[in-house]
Amino acid sequence: MKTVIFYGASGHAEGWRDCLRTFNDPINVMAYVDDFRGDDQLSIADAPILTFEAARARFPDVPYVITVGAPSDRRRIAAKVRRAGGAFCSLYESTGWISPNIRVGEGSMIAPTPTYVGPRSTIGEHTMIMALCTVAHDCALGDYVTVCPGVNVSGYVRIEDDAFIGTGATIVNGTATNPLRIGRGAIVCAGAVVMQSVQDGAKVAGNPATDMRSVVAGRSRVRRARNVRNDSA
Repeated sequence: MKTVIFYGASGHAEGWRDCLRTFNDPINVMAYVDDFRGDDQLSIADAPILTFEAARARFPDVPYVITVGAPSDRRRIAAKVRRAGGAFCSLYESTGWISPNIRVGEGSMIAPTPTYVGPRSTIGEHTMIMALCTVAHDCALGDYVTVCPGVNVSGYVRIEDDAFIGTGATIVNGTATNPLRIGRGAIVCAGAVVMQSVQDGAKVAGNPATDMRSVVAGRSRVRRARNVRNDSA
């Protein structure tokens, strides 16, 4: 049995705990860390909710997994844990639909079957792939990527660091010589259908997915044109 500490004590963390119960090698969550509610004599399923300092003191040798959805928050927390001398572990099993021919960085989590991850795909550090997702062959996910439930990623897709892929999004395939790219820090909104590469920091939505900044700019141009016509009338 692998023993871990979850950094995060929200419903999101509880969902991961329940999901990971289906592993062949059970996961024991020793404690939860909450920067706001820690040490208030609270618990989740008999595991205490602690401040980070209390968790380090009580369980100095237990590794952490960060169960916080926002990439920027996971990056900040990971730096905090490293500065304090804490360690991380990854949580996934190469059974069922998760290929044994993948590479997974420290601190990352992949929900068990029916999540699918195809061969030759790579997962960076502190990345989470939630339940009911498919990540096809020859994909590369960077560090601190969040892939929400029900996402479908086709083959030859590269998702850069800190990207957030919303629930139910679909990303179509690239090619071996020209992978479709989701840029660093990009946000793909829930239900979006991405058919071409997304720039760094962009926020896209819709089918086909469109950069929300261009949509807002287009609406602003229309409003300005209407105002000009009204002023001229």
